[in-house]
Amino acid sequence: MKSFWKSFSGEPANWDEIASKILETNPKTIYIGSDSQIKGKTVKYITVIAILITGDDNVGHGGFGWRKTLFKATHIRKKGNGKIKQISLRERLTRETWMSIGVAYEIMSIFKDDIIPNIEIHCDVASNVKMVSNKIAPEIIGLVEGQNFNCKIKPDCWASMEVADRFTK
Repeated sequence: MKSFWKSFSGEPANWDEIASKILETNPKTIYIGSDSQIKGKTVKYITVIAILITGDDNVGHGGFGWRKTLFKATHIRKKGNGKIKQISLRERLTRETWMSIGVAYEIMSIFKDDIIPNIEIHCDVASNVKMVSNKIAPEIIGLVEGQNFNCKIKPDCWASMEVADRFTK
């Protein structure tokens, strides 16, 4: 269960470097999202921190960020009866959400007594009732908002749906 941070361009990064860059740029909003992909007998989880650069004119001037990769087994042993079953979509999406929340708390800790920027957690669940993940959308939103973070879901969750998803492939 190895995990590590890399920049979006693939350069290794440690937490001190990430914290310094976040403090240096002093962003208005920090975007965090996670996604996962089943690959054989493991699940590849990716959590991203994305920073958008805007000028005084509030126009986008690009951005940067980091990704953290984690591999976990796809099958879990159930408590009680000891049977093995594949991880469910609910379990994967909940793990993705907790991973994002954990990173959000790490980011909050680097600001100490300073003003903390807006932290937006992007969760890869659907607002469309026809999609399977929509059934657990209220649960996931409640989980994020219960931790006092802003939550975005599809179609507005670009940090998870676009950025993290790109790195799960």
